[in-house]
Parts: sequence; C-alpha cells; structure tokens
Amino acid sequence: AGLYEHPDYPAACDDHKYHAIHQAHTVLFSLTVFILGTFLLELFLLVVCLGVRTFFSKGFYVLDLFVVSTSLALELTFKIVDDDKLAALTGMLIIVRLWRFVRIGHGLVEATVEYTSHRFDKLIEYTEQLEDILREAGAELPDDGSVRKLRVLDPDALAT
Repeated sequence: AGLYEHPDYPAACDDHKYHAIHQAHTVLFSLTVFILGTFLLELFLLVVCLGVRTFFSKGFYVLDLFVVSTSLALELTFKIVDDDKLAALTGMLIIVRLWRFVRIGHGLVEATVEYTSHRFDKLIEYTEQLEDILREAGAELPDDGSVRKLRVLDPDALAT
C-alpha cells in the first residue's frame, strides 16, 4: 500500500513517506512563482519606461512577456488544479524560459562588440591624425605605409 496505490501512476510518490521531498517541492514552487513574478514586474516596468508602442514594437520583449505571463499563469493553474498530467506540461516551458538566458548572453556580446568597436575606431582615428602630423613634418612611415592599410573593419580596405 502507499507507493503503488494509484492505478494511473504506478510509481506515484506516497504523500506521507517522503515529507522532505514534498517540502522541497513547495519551496521550489514558491521560488518559481517569485522569480516569474519578478520577471513580470520587470517587463511591466519596461512597458512603463519605454511606452506601450515602443515595447510592443520589439518582438523579443513581446515574446518575453508572453513566455513569462504564460509560465506564471500555468504554474498557478496547475497548483490550483493539482492535476499531475497538466503539471507535466510545465517541463516544456523550461526550454522556453531558457530563451531569456540566450537573450541576456546575446545582449552582453552585442554590447561588448559595440564598445570594442567604438574604442577601436577612436584608436584608428587618433593614429591617422598622428600619421598626418608625421607626414607634414617630413618623417618617414614604416614600410607598411599607414594604419589605413591595417583597417580590417573598413569595407573599402577589404575591397582592395
């Protein structure tokens, strides 16, 4: 009796045998709802800060809002309904939730590339100014010519 009682779930967990696991489940459920609530609050604040039109013109923001609000609604619904078959569907939402981490990673890479490119452009501009000063003073530049030939990111340099 107990462990194999339920005819639909022959390997179901006995509610009275593993109390610590049920407590952990309750804590993890509460943590999930808290995190999803925090994400939802963040998205609502983003709507306020950006404005409704700007927010909804960004596809990734709309996708985030859909995923987070759907996840929160389903988590709460499955807790209230307490249907194990429906609750199993939440596992699929984990994959969709991982999309947020992909977006965060992409944002970090994009910001780093933009920052590095900006610093690189400033350095190239400064070097070109120094080379111009050296040419005006009659100084010889190294055999490679100038930094203009080294501009890998310059589309004109790639064409030649």
